[in-house]
Amino acid sequence: MRFVVTILFVVLCSQFVFSQDKPDRPDRELLAKLLGGSIQFSEVDEVLLQFNDAFREDPSRSRLSQGREMLVDALVHQQRFDEAVKFLKEGFDYRQREFDTTGDGKHLSIMHSFSRQMSEIAPRSSQSGIESEMLDMVIERLRQELASSDELNMNWRWLMISLDLRCRTLPPDTAKALLDDEFEKARQLLSDNPENRFAVLGYLDALKSKAIPPYPGGKPEIKHVRELLKYVTELQEGKALHKTVWGIAFYDTCQFVVDKTMHPYPAEADVFASDAIAILEKAGEDDTGFERMFDFRIKNLESSKKRIASSRKFVGKSVPDFNAIGWVNGVPIEREELKGRVVLLDFTAVWCGPCIQQFPDLKMLHRKYSDEGLVIISVTNPYNYVWNEATESPTKSKKNVELEDELEMLKKFVARHELPFRLMVVERGSELGESLGVASIPHAVVVDQTGVVRLVGRGNTEANSAAIQSKIRELLSD
Repeated sequence: MRFVVTILFVVLCSQFVFSQDKPDRPDRELLAKLLGGSIQFSEVDEVLLQFNDAFREDPSRSRLSQGREMLVDALVHQQRFDEAVKFLKEGFDYRQREFDTTGDGKHLSIMHSFSRQMSEIAPRSSQSGIESEMLDMVIERLRQELASSDELNMNWRWLMISLDLRCRTLPPDTAKALLDDEFEKARQLLSDNPENRFAVLGYLDALKSKAIPPYPGGKPEIKHVRELLKYVTELQEGKALHKTVWGIAFYDTCQFVVDKTMHPYPAEADVFASDAIAILEKAGEDDTGFERMFDFRIKNLESSKKRIASSRKFVGKSVPDFNAIGWVNGVPIEREELKGRVVLLDFTAVWCGPCIQQFPDLKMLHRKYSDEGLVIISVTNPYNYVWNEATESPTKSKKNVELEDELEMLKKFVARHELPFRLMVVERGSELGESLGVASIPHAVVVDQTGVVRLVGRGNTEANSAAIQSKIRELLSD
C-alpha cells in the first residue's frame, strides 16, 4: 500500500553537503556513497556499521541526520521496522538533548523531521505508540519557541503538521477540539498577518485538517474541502507567495484532496482533479519554466482521474464465486460462507515487491479487525515458481511446476512472511480477477457483508492504505 523504490535507494541530498564536513576515511566507502546520494539495499548492514562508527566519532556532522533518514527508509524497505524505530529514536534523542542544551533551531528542525518519519514507521512495528511520545515532545518545544518569538517563522507550519499527525492516534472528540482550537488561532494569525507566508501556509495546513480530519473515523467534509480548494486557488493572486511556491502548495493540496476523496466521493474527486489540471495548465501559459516544473504533476492528477473512473466501474457489483484451485494457510472457503463478514481481497504475487511491502499493513489490519468480523484473503495465480532454500525466497523455474509443488512453495512463502491470513490460488485470467478489474498488482478490493464491492484500491500508496482502513472501519461499525 505504500510505494518504496525496490532496486536502488537514491535521494537527492546535495543541499545537505556542507564544506565543514570531514572527508570520509577509505574504510567508510559505503558511508560516503550513502551521503553522496545512493546505496544498494544489499549494503545496508555494512553501511549501518560505518554510520554508527561515524556517529560515535562526531554526532554533530551535518549530513548524518539526512543519512539516518535514508538508512531508515532502507530498513523499512527490508521490513526491519523495529530496527528502523530504534535507529531513528537514537537520532531523535541526540537532537533533543542538543536542542535543550543549545537552543539551536536546526536541532528542532531535525526532531520534527524524525518525528514525521516515525509516525509512518512505528505503527508497523512492535513499538506502536512511540511516535506519539516523539510528536508530543516536538509540539511542546515548538509551542515554547513560538511563544518566545515576536515573529512568525517555520515553527508555525511545523506545529500545524505535527498536530495533524498527533491527532491520528487521539480519540476523535479530543482531536477535533484540539484542531478546532488551532484552526481559530491560525485564522487570527492570518487576519493579523495577511501577507506573511508562514501565516498563509499555516492557515492552509489548519484548513486541510478541518476539511479532511486526520483522526480515526474522520471523513472528508465536502463543504470545507471546497473552502480549502478555493483558498489555495486564490493564493495565486496574493503577494505572500512566489508563483512557484504557490504552485507547489496548490498541487500538493489538490492531490491530497483527490487521494482522500476518490473513494468516499469519487464524483467530487473527479471534478476536483479536473479543476486542478485546468488551473495549473492556465498558470503555465506563457511561462515555460512553470509549465516544465508542473508537467509531471499534471500527469499525476490525470492518472488519479483514470483510477477514479476505473474504480467506479466495479463498486456496487457483487463478487463472483471464487473457483479456487488451491488454498494455503487455512481451510478452503466459499464466497457464500463469508456473508455477514467484511472481506478484503488482496491480489498479489510472490514476485511483486510492492505487494510484499504492504504485508505489514495487512497484518496490522488483521490484528485490529479480525475479531470484529474482517476476513483477509490474499489472491494469487500459479506463476511457475519454486522455493529456493539457499535464499529462502521464491525462484522462477525453467521447468513446468505442478500445482501441488507451487502450493508447497506458497506455504513456505507464507511462513517466511508470517502471514496470519489465507492465501487463495485461482487460475490466471479467472472470472474473479476480471470481474474486479485486476489489471496490475497490488490490487485490493473491500467487500461488504452482503458480498458487494465497496472499494477498489490500486497500487501500493499511503492514500490507498488509509482509504482501505477507513472503509473497513466504516463497514464494521454499520
